Amino acid sequence: MRAIAVVLMLCISPFIAAAQKVVLYADDAYPPYSFSEQGQARGLYAQILRKAFSRMPDYEVRIEPKPWKRALKALERGEVMAIYPPYWHPQTRPFMWPYSVALFEETVAVHCHFQRSPSGPGARWPEAFQGLRISQTSGYDQGGEHYKHLLAGGHLTEVYARSTELNVLMMAKGRSDCFLNDRLSTRLELKRLQNSVQDDAVLAELMQIRDTATVSQQAVYVGFNQQFAARYPYWRDFMEQLNDRLLEMHGTGEIYQMAKDYVQQQTQCPQCSYLLRQP
Repeated sequence: MRAIAVVLMLCISPFIAAAQKVVLYADDAYPPYSFSEQGQARGLYAQILRKAFSRMPDYEVRIEPKPWKRALKALERGEVMAIYPPYWHPQTRPFMWPYSVALFEETVAVHCHFQRSPSGPGARWPEAFQGLRISQTSGYDQGGEHYKHLLAGGHLTEVYARSTELNVLMMAKGRSDCFLNDRLSTRLELKRLQNSVQDDAVLAELMQIRDTATVSQQAVYVGFNQQFAARYPYWRDFMEQLNDRLLEMHGTGEIYQMAKDYVQQQTQCPQCSYLLRQP
């Protein structure tokens, strides 16, 4: 009987397909959502996606953190099947299509140094910010059409740094006036820097940074490039399975609970979980 069982296993094993290996690129400098730690992809979105992937036995997924501009270029060239976490920008990134079901929804806000921020309460974005230097992370596309119109007309100046940390420090050191970014990400990084910076002069400036205005609500996704379907013939099935898992996780409230737990347990501002947008 044992010999028969061995023979049966040998006959069946060629028909048991191995899991398809897949590589995704992730933003390496966008805490708490997506960042690199000792070369590994970390953050809330990595946790959400790994949970979803664990329920997709047909696929073995590896996430590689990359600078965001490099990840975008790799997707455009077909060097990777998908990246996360882009906002919805099909007009300015025509190579990126389609998008997955939304992972999460962020609140984009502008934080400014108190002494260089628009005067008066309730500053309206972007009209009240004319004449200021607005920073954002390299490769990001935020602010809205009116903001871009003011930029094109020279009414605003835009500067870039490659991470949330560097953008916040740029404000503190007087090289920008405001930072355009997700509210929670900026608040957590500001809190971390206030607790860790040793330079008293820089710390004093960090304490002057204020949450100045809400800009927009933005969903984030996994972005694909269907132009290279022949290179990744499984991409559509992968996306459909991922969408199904994400919809299930949203439906049960699992993703929102994961977000609350992450902020409360793995950041220096556990009380900041109130900034999460509840579905």
